[in-house]
Amino acid sequence: MKKWVIIIMIFVFMTGCSKSNKIKYEDKIDNHESVVMFLKDGTLTSTSATIIIKNKVKKEWIFNIGFSIEKKENDTWVPLDTKNSENTWTLKKYILEQDDEIELYQNWEEIYGNLDIGEYRLIKYAVDSTNDEISYFALNFKIDF
Repeated sequence: MKKWVIIIMIFVFMTGCSKSNKIKYEDKIDNHESVVMFLKDGTLTSTSATIIIKNKVKKEWIFNIGFSIEKKENDTWVPLDTKNSENTWTLKKYILEQDDEIELYQNWEEIYGNLDIGEYRLIKYAVDSTNDEISYFALNFKIDF
């Protein structure tokens, strides 16, 4: 049953990333230190990046490859428009135990195209395996080339 709940939540997230269903994450981002995300050195381009996610607490988090991107405009985070309304994510999941880390290649070219110069944040969500609650985590980055 737990696996079906996770798969359904992943599907809901995937459909929420379409152009017509922009999600505003401002009030959903978790600011706690349980999960840390950062860019792998030398991997950021206008079309992709490799991120490293570390779990710093005594519980398992379940991640998938899906993500959303927002751009900062006038001190407000604005969801980017997608190039098409049918984003397909793999249902492959990554279980992140305490003190583990994963490295994920995030390619947004087909979804958002090339990112212009500006400040962005990549938003990922994870399911807490102890209670099936969803948490959202953000990684801020700048495109300045």
